[in-house]
Amino acid sequence: MVIASLPGYPDNINRASDGNYWLALVGMRSPAVDLAFQMPGFRRRMSRRVAQDEWLYPNINTGCVVKFNEQARSWMRSGI
Repeated sequence: MVIASLPGYPDNINRASDGNYWLALVGMRSPAVDLAFQMPGFRRRMSRRVAQDEWLYPNINTGCVVKFNEQARSWMRSGI
C-alpha cells in the first residue's frame, strides 16, 4: 500500500521531476462502494441479478492528483 485511506481510487502513479511522486485518483470513495468492495458475495449477486447500468460505482466524475514523497507524506492536492 502506498498511502492508507486515500479519498479516491488510484488510477496511475508517476515519478515527478523533483524525485517525488504524483498519484492520480479517479472516483471518490463512498461508504456504500467501500462496503461492497468488502463483500465478494454481494458483488457476485449484484453482477448476476442487477442490470449493469444500476450497479454501484464510485463517483467517477470527480478526481484529484496527490503529490507525495517516499515516506508517503502528502503535501499537495489539486481537484480536477
